[in-house]
Amino acid sequence: MSAGHEVTMVREGARGAYLLPLPDSEPARVTFVETGPNLIAIGELSSRHPITFLHWMLFGVPVALAMVGISYVMLILIHRVKGRVTSIQESPAQLTRQGWMVVTIFFCAVAGWVLEPFHGIPAAVVALMIAAALFGLRLVGKSELARLEWSTLILVAGGLSFGHLVEASGLAATVAGGVQWTQVNSTFVLFAMLLGCATFSALASNTAAAAMVIPIAMTITASPSIAILIALSASMGVPFVFSTPPNSLAYGQGHIRPRQLFIPGLLLMLIGCGLLTVLGPSLMRLVGIP
Repeated sequence: MSAGHEVTMVREGARGAYLLPLPDSEPARVTFVETGPNLIAIGELSSRHPITFLHWMLFGVPVALAMVGISYVMLILIHRVKGRVTSIQESPAQLTRQGWMVVTIFFCAVAGWVLEPFHGIPAAVVALMIAAALFGLRLVGKSELARLEWSTLILVAGGLSFGHLVEASGLAATVAGGVQWTQVNSTFVLFAMLLGCATFSALASNTAAAAMVIPIAMTITASPSIAILIALSASMGVPFVFSTPPNSLAYGQGHIRPRQLFIPGLLLMLIGCGLLTVLGPSLMRLVGIP
């Protein structure tokens, strides 16, 4: 951290811990490279309605900001969070030559992703080029490669494969054909799918939830926006201690009980799914996604 920057710390035990885990899950919607569900939605739409990095940000940023704001206000009101805030002065750190190279590559990656509509290079190819640069410049070696979260990468790849399998095997069509969806209110159907995905995500893996629900939803409603809305809802499954790593980390500090995470987490999940149901389709159309 550069000189003069300060880190603010809330020091009031459990009340300070409430602020951390739930809003931490919200920025996962900003870009499609951040979570498995986002990538599954992109993969599902790759041959139907391709979404660029910048295109995703047009709706991902407003949704993330809205949910972070709602989370903050809700937690302040429910738990009456207050207390003494202190500042810790950080010592300035000097970047090495390799550090500056990493910074340069990072900004090249961001520019490559954001400017995809102009240069036409897919986000996946940009990521591959960045990886090649990191290895070619020896900024990443065998030891770093061994420490990568391979389990997470395999989970995402497995989710993509499972989603295609659900569709190719006819399972999605069979499940979707079991109900006369045309006789059910479309708003209720959308809310049920979003809430179902969020609940499944809270109890299991958000990647597995998206891989299961998105193909079925695309069979019921062929609109590309449904895949994106379901991917966004998968990040809202946060009521339980085990629902997300931030929840588990906060609980592990020993200041809060499961019930104290469950109530705001459940409210956040219901409010988020409700907002996506009511405002999501209009937001998608506003950014050009049918």
